Amino acid sequence: MDQELDTTVKVLLHKAGESNTFIREDVDKALRAMVSHVTPARAIVSLINGGQSHLHIAVRRCTAQHLSDVVEFMEPERILSGTKDMADRILPAAAKFAQDSSQETR
Repeated sequence: MDQELDTTVKVLLHKAGESNTFIREDVDKALRAMVSHVTPARAIVSLINGGQSHLHIAVRRCTAQHLSDVVEFMEPERILSGTKDMADRILPAAAKFAQDSSQETR
């Protein structure tokens, strides 16, 4: 299931760059459902792998928003005090999003 989740998230994030508002709204709904129904660690890995380095601004913004939702759900203190692997993944991603050229992504 992990491989299917990664592939699905990549495709959904790619669709987040569409100009059609209805498609973007449905992508947000699907990613919100994914974030709430899979383990937070799995959601973080899939989001980072799928959209952190994408060239489209809207995709990076969508990735940052849903990653922020996962972090809020898990509580930042738990992420930093939990496993080292989680902190090693989330901190560089957060730093990269904070330095993004788009204000919406930051």
